[in-house]
Amino acid sequence: MMVLGAAIGALQADYPGTLESLRRALCVLEDEPAALLLLGLLDSEYAAALVDELVSASLSHRNALRVRLILGWLPHDQAERTVPPAVWRQLQKTSDYDAYRRMAELLSHLGLREALSRLSARALASSDPDIREVGEDFSE
Repeated sequence: MMVLGAAIGALQADYPGTLESLRRALCVLEDEPAALLLLGLLDSEYAAALVDELVSASLSHRNALRVRLILGWLPHDQAERTVPPAVWRQLQKTSDYDAYRRMAELLSHLGLREALSRLSARALASSDPDIREVGEDFSE
């Protein structure tokens, strides 16, 4: 375990380099799982800095739970400031049923009620019945 602690310490000592390596790894399908595992071991400041990449990764069923856990380590006020804007940016790029469902699940998991309420209202206003279903499922 001391070796692992030393390796993590070395990574954290090079914040800019580690952050950039993680950012690149999150964009490569084969490297994404290892990057997510590593993010689970590093300080939550990395997750905060990579919130857009993590929200994007959460669209994958394979990664959704791990991303929720990683972002769940953020202090609530920080998650409230950073995650909803990343969700809105993601929904501008990908706005299908599955994206709405994953984003609603993420906001719900993090206890971000105001943002979840906004997402639900937006989903309810959709012309797509599947997206409206997400709004119904997550409306309070």
